Amino acid sequence: MLQIDVKKQLGDFALDVHIAAPLGVTAIFGRSGSGKTSVVNAVAGLMTPDAGRVAIGDMVLFDKAARLNIAVPKRKVGYVVQDARLFPHLSVRRNLHYGGSHDAARLISLLGLEDLLDRSPAGLSGGEKQRGALARALMCNPQILLMDEPLAALDAPRKAEILPYIERLRDEVQIPILYVSHDVSEVARLATTLVILDRGRVMIAGPVGDVLSQPEAVPLIGVRAAGAVIETRIAGRLLHDGLTELSFSGGRLMMPGNLGTLGQTVRLRITAQDEILA
Repeated sequence: MLQIDVKKQLGDFALDVHIAAPLGVTAIFGRSGSGKTSVVNAVAGLMTPDAGRVAIGDMVLFDKAARLNIAVPKRKVGYVVQDARLFPHLSVRRNLHYGGSHDAARLISLLGLEDLLDRSPAGLSGGEKQRGALARALMCNPQILLMDEPLAALDAPRKAEILPYIERLRDEVQIPILYVSHDVSEVARLATTLVILDRGRVMIAGPVGDVLSQPEAVPLIGVRAAGAVIETRIAGRLLHDGLTELSFSGGRLMMPGNLGTLGQTVRLRITAQDEILA
């Protein structure tokens, strides 16, 4: 369980956030200036709250009442930001080992870095740089992975390239991930729990499918982004029609293309603007 209960006065801006989320990806969503990065920095130790508590399971990172504030180097936190910030004078391999050596072979395989290890960061695409930054952040064996708008600087093809790797991390690396984004499609695809901030406060929080389908969320996420998130399973194929059958509690859906493998879980996002009742 990830617990974040912090208060901080930043000039005229007051941050007052209470978050309790299970293992998985906790996405923090909100408009610019809503306090998303401040929450992440409080977990990393880069900002000291005026009051509150931050804990990952039994590990307490900050507790104002107990006068406990673990130093940044001792927090075992992996942090990935919008700019990958790989050292330009080091190869990908040396960048990774600068971060540590924990489970190196598995992380290199998980993030598809085998063919990039001896290359310079200058010769990598934006998506390749971010994969390298992700691996470096995890090489220190962190207790939590913080990701602050990691895909914001990438164009659509580069996002499509890296999102499956982040999904693999979510499913295979058993540490909590705190993911900041202003892109609803990213959140719907990756998040386990969604927290929507507005002016420094939590407006709505809960399982991502529940939050995105609430009418109360529409003013906060935008009319065009409102809709439903459905967990489905690949149940079959109609090869002659080029369709994949997805089953879920409400029935079945037919999707174009040859998707995934039989039995695989697939998450669908259906926006309200794409639905017509007749």
